Amino acid sequence: MKKILITGFGSIAGSKGNALGKMLTKLEGLKLQGGIIATCELPAERFEAIKILISAIEEEQPYFVITLEENNTIKIITTETLAKNTETFSLLDRILDHESDIKIEDDGPDEYFTKLPVHAIQKVLKERGIESKISETSLNSLCNQVSYGIHHFLRDTDIVYGYIHIPFFSGRNCCLNSNNTMFFALTLMLQTMIKNKENLIVSGSLSELINSGM
Repeated sequence: MKKILITGFGSIAGSKGNALGKMLTKLEGLKLQGGIIATCELPAERFEAIKILISAIEEEQPYFVITLEENNTIKIITTETLAKNTETFSLLDRILDHESDIKIEDDGPDEYFTKLPVHAIQKVLKERGIESKISETSLNSLCNQVSYGIHHFLRDTDIVYGYIHIPFFSGRNCCLNSNNTMFFALTLMLQTMIKNKENLIVSGSLSELINSGM
């Protein structure tokens, strides 16, 4: 049985409540067809987040690792495909007299691309009427630093890592304005990762999928 480690930031600046943290609790231990989910909540601190995530990877020894982050600038699920070896700080980081555009890892490549089955994920979500997109641009600040750092840590392993932005699913502007809808979307994505097939067809209601282990 393949283990998927789902990590996410419990509280991001500007967010209301801790909806993602509650979602991680709901996902913890969930069994899917051929897989089981473990979760880990991350602090919204660039270096501390990587340390905790690496510790969770070493403990869980997963097949896939996913980092989820709520983002109030998007309205649909966005799967990121690229992380660059560039540490770009923003005003929100409150770091004075810092260098900009320095390397995250001196011995690392310029960029890492995710090996997640992103096109299969997009296909399944679209079939179920859930909007999503694949982003081919690099992330910024905390997102890019965590994504690149974990890709670099896993570079000599078979563990597949991916970074996925999700809208604030409790917000008014989110098309996934229901916890059940977001939960359904996430389980579809995770099951697709386990199957890793472009032609995966998923059918049935949310309760049917979860109760049957999808």
